[in-house]
Amino acid sequence: MLLQGIREQATGWIAWVIVILISVPFALWGIQEYLGVGGQVIVAKINDQSLDKEAFDKQVSNQMQRLASMGNEIDVSAFETKIKQDTLKRMINEELLLQTAHHHQLRVGNALLEARIHGMSFFQENGRFSKDLYEQRVRMQYSSPIAFEQELRRDLLARQLEEGLSSSALLSSVAKKEYEQLDNQQRLISYVVFPATNFAPGVTVSEAEIQSYYDAHHPEFFTEEKVSVDYVLLDKAKLNTAAETSESLLKQRYEQQKAQYTTETQWRASHILIPIDGDATSAKQQAETLLQRVKSGEDFAALAKEFSKDTGSSAKGGDLDFFSAGQMVAPFEAAVKTLKVGEISNLVESRFGFHIIKLTEIKPESTKPFAEVREELVKQVQAEEAQARFDSLVDEFSNLAFEKSDSLDPIVSALGLEKLTTGLFTRQGEKEGLFANPKVLEAVFNNNVLQEGKNSEVIELEDERLMVLRVKQLEKSVLQALEAVKGKITGKLRTEKSRAQAADLGKKLLSAVRQQKNWQALLTAQNLHWETAVWVSRRGTEPAQPQVRDAAFKVGTPAPGQALYQSLELPTGDYAVLAVLAVKTPESQKAATPLLTQQEQALGQTEFNAFLAGLKEQADIKVFDGRI
Repeated sequence: MLLQGIREQATGWIAWVIVILISVPFALWGIQEYLGVGGQVIVAKINDQSLDKEAFDKQVSNQMQRLASMGNEIDVSAFETKIKQDTLKRMINEELLLQTAHHHQLRVGNALLEARIHGMSFFQENGRFSKDLYEQRVRMQYSSPIAFEQELRRDLLARQLEEGLSSSALLSSVAKKEYEQLDNQQRLISYVVFPATNFAPGVTVSEAEIQSYYDAHHPEFFTEEKVSVDYVLLDKAKLNTAAETSESLLKQRYEQQKAQYTTETQWRASHILIPIDGDATSAKQQAETLLQRVKSGEDFAALAKEFSKDTGSSAKGGDLDFFSAGQMVAPFEAAVKTLKVGEISNLVESRFGFHIIKLTEIKPESTKPFAEVREELVKQVQAEEAQARFDSLVDEFSNLAFEKSDSLDPIVSALGLEKLTTGLFTRQGEKEGLFANPKVLEAVFNNNVLQEGKNSEVIELEDERLMVLRVKQLEKSVLQALEAVKGKITGKLRTEKSRAQAADLGKKLLSAVRQQKNWQALLTAQNLHWETAVWVSRRGTEPAQPQVRDAAFKVGTPAPGQALYQSLELPTGDYAVLAVLAVKTPESQKAATPLLTQQEQALGQTEFNAFLAGLKEQADIKVFDGRI
């Protein structure tokens, strides 16, 4: 009644007011605001090109998946910030290169793209490109082969520009000689290491320090968000049931495909070939002479080895192995069909010359009986039935997932499928199986699924499987209580203090040796000593700490009889003091070619980095940190 009243009154100026009131919000905000479809979220803008958050998140997720797959001991969450920073930097660099390439009208042609795809072993079967395998595996990661090819084309274009710039650097002969001498330089060094673990027993951590660290580092102590998922699989392989197949249908199929179960007649023969090399009469006379010798009882194989000019068979006594109809030239085949096993033909002329043929064996045509191929036919028919049933269920599966988006039960009951459930897992997913697949994880952590509680879109998997999922349980990230992380904080602070004490003593030693004060007492108190002096090279394996060796080539050249000292913190947290005692530089190096190539490559990379830095300076780059 209420709607009826409105309809009756909504005429004239009243109707126009209603229309205006409805139209204004749509004009200002767009219909997508009412439908819940937000606009594109941008994480960065490079000149006029936007960097989409969805693409950024996908690449971050892929990187974290790869890191997680490297081993159980890796805490992937600890690297998330670094992965995001590196991914953003890489995507901005790539976009700048692509814009530069497009500006200079550089393109990646279809031939290059096709060659690169065909050369990927991931898309090959038995060493050859497989179109079916390509489409199947591409759809696991991308919406379509077109999307994959667009991304690959972008990647190839950016790489071409980078490689072109990096490989263009050339060194002068003087510079090459200087590089060679520096690269082959050796340095006499000694060093002493202050192990941080030596100081751990004397370190104490107070309750106040623990509380202070906890208060200042809350982000470190949040649990990872976890979900468990209900899902349904439509798997074509599981539709291939062992239902009874009628005998009449199997026999009908057998008759239809009888040709593929039939092996044609095969012949095995040997021959002697005398080719016609300009003089047909002479060739024929030689062949007739050999024919008479064969028919008089001489060994056919021996004569073939000596006189036959067919290089493929002469070494085997003229044996051609088995062949079927149509595999030999017509005159040869016609002659073979007239022979009995052991018989020798008269001269047979073909475009290759004159043949003397001996039939050695016949395999008559044979057909596998129905009983022998029955099981193969059963599997074939059942596979076809499964494919037909799968095709008929696909639309219903997809429609139910969309129309009944608040539950998987309608799919389960309508199609007789099983609802499966996972345990809790993080955004890194599981180590193997369905929930190690980036495509599936992307669906799980889609906002509509994770926050709105809706069914996912239908996910296409390999081997003709479809999947729909929904979140069963969501454990949000929460701050852990101090007691739960107290041990972790204590260990961290103990390590930091131990490293600080090692660094403090290392710096004191460095100061003492530089001022030529009594430093021996300091080492004796710690039961430490300088390592025996050794000559080291840039690419050597001594000393055991490569950071010490690298540092030795970054200090200056000591004056004769004097030493240069440098301190450094090692990746282990230990602290080292290094002494460079002497330097020797070779005058020349004989096998210099590989080294010079490396030098030019390094220079090329430096020039490319400078080029990229120049692009960044000239570009208008905006990063929206709050969206990363």
